[in-house]
Amino acid sequence: MTTQEPPHGAGASDTPTFGGSVPPPWAAGGTASPQGSGKKRSVRWAVVLISLSLVMSVLGGTLIVILLGRGSNEVVAAPDQTEAPPERASATSSPQVTLADRSSAPTTSAGGQAPTPRAQGSTAPSSNSGGGTATGSPSSGAQTLGPVSFDVPSGFNPSVVAEPQPHGALRSEFVGPGAQKIILEVNVGKPSDPLASARELAVNFRDQGRLITEPYDAEVVGTPTAVLAIRGSEDDYRSDHFLIHDGNGMAVMGVDPSSFDAADELARRVIPTVTA
Repeated sequence: MTTQEPPHGAGASDTPTFGGSVPPPWAAGGTASPQGSGKKRSVRWAVVLISLSLVMSVLGGTLIVILLGRGSNEVVAAPDQTEAPPERASATSSPQVTLADRSSAPTTSAGGQAPTPRAQGSTAPSSNSGGGTATGSPSSGAQTLGPVSFDVPSGFNPSVVAEPQPHGALRSEFVGPGAQKIILEVNVGKPSDPLASARELAVNFRDQGRLITEPYDAEVVGTPTAVLAIRGSEDDYRSDHFLIHDGNGMAVMGVDPSSFDAADELARRVIPTVTA
């Protein structure tokens, strides 16, 4: 039998083995080892997971801070229950009355409040009862000033009602047609000699050149008076009769722009009507 030699290289395995003489491919710088590649991938995944964990932690913390911030902004302080509620005006409440309101009213010498002057048919407001100016429709009939009553001619309107004077008297004025006036003063409980009073006042008017004649005694329907005849500051004529009535000092003046006789006639029309 003839022995045949195997073909060249036929005895060698067609597939190289790691245990053979042929070196593995990664030994010569070829493809990386499967085992080393798996380790690298594991490290990469670990890094990625750690990074994701950190990012999620940061995002979670930021979200919590935002939510807490919104919650604190939405907190509203509860109203203070101890705070007094605002006052509400009552329809039935009345304004507070002060002592000054009471002290403005004229008083008598006995300390009581003086009666409010009344004018029949007059539209003078009642707010002037404490003294001051007032206007009304033409009136006549009974008027009052302190404790006395009197009449004024028809067509005279009250312009000043029971106005307190610095010397303690009460004063009322009435305006009539043609710029005529009637003025009365009452010094309650303080009578004085009529002629002496007229002479005392005449001194100033004499010095000013406004005294028409020296004061003189007169009588008006049984009532003794003393007359002071002067020119007024507006160059009118004034007849001022001083008298005593029921223990009160009084002065009744007539004013006329044209003549003393007309002024005197106005005063003489009022004096007989004075009653207590």
